[in-house]
Amino acid sequence: IATDRASNAETLSKLNTLRQLAGIGKIEAVKEFMTDFEEASEKLVLFCHHLEIQRRLSDPTFARLYSGDNGATRQENVRVFMEEPSCLFMIAGIEVGGVGHTLTSASHVGLIEQPWTPAKVDQAIARVHRIGQDLPVTVYHFVSENTIDQRMIAMIEEKRKTVDALIDGRMDESISIFTEVINSYRKEVGDD
Repeated sequence: IATDRASNAETLSKLNTLRQLAGIGKIEAVKEFMTDFEEASEKLVLFCHHLEIQRRLSDPTFARLYSGDNGATRQENVRVFMEEPSCLFMIAGIEVGGVGHTLTSASHVGLIEQPWTPAKVDQAIARVHRIGQDLPVTVYHFVSENTIDQRMIAMIEEKRKTVDALIDGRMDESISIFTEVINSYRKEVGDD
């Protein structure tokens, strides 16, 4: 069992490195994408997983929700984003920014790095798409071809199927789907 845990930890580490490299590779494209919002004076919330990517995207005029910030700093950033028309962008860590905040001054959400679970995707989107939102919410998934991004999107959809199967009482189907996803990832990162 200890060998399996070590193997799983190594696989997870490799996958996280691939995710971070894919995220870094998107930074310039995301910045270009942001200029359209700036020109239209529309607000956008961008979610990332890795702090390095959050920092590379940040600007002193942007609001932020980083894991290292204390509660008062987070609250002030949310206030500025919600109340200041000139603050168009919120850069948020998906873990810290994806729960417990209301960001309805924006109607656009971008996921630069895909999280591990569909629930985290839904929670991030729910920061903007919640009670008090008067506009339709548009969600952008930044996906780089031939990277771990495509596998992450597929994994999230497979997990949705697994959860649906569990909820519907189809246990054998859900275990089969989950096993296929894990084996596929192990082959991709060379841990088979």
